[in-house]
Amino acid sequence: MFTVLTGFACGFGMPVQTCINTRLIKRSGTPYTSSLINFLTGEIILIVLTLFVEGSLFIPLGRLEVKDLWMIT
Repeated sequence: MFTVLTGFACGFGMPVQTCINTRLIKRSGTPYTSSLINFLTGEIILIVLTLFVEGSLFIPLGRLEVKDLWMIT
C-alpha cells in the first residue's frame, strides 16, 4: 500500500514541480536563480525535518566504525 501511495505522490509531484520551476524562472529571470531558490527551500525543509525526527544533523561516529559508509541506515 505504501509503494502505491508513493507512486501516486511522485506522479502528482512531477508536474507540480515543473509548474513551480516555470513560475520561478519567470519571477527570478534566470533558471539558475530559480534552481538556487528551489534547492535552498528543499534543503531548509530537510534540515528542519531531520532535526525534528533525529534530533541532530550529525551521524553518530559509532555507526561509521561498525559498518561501511554506504551501509548506514
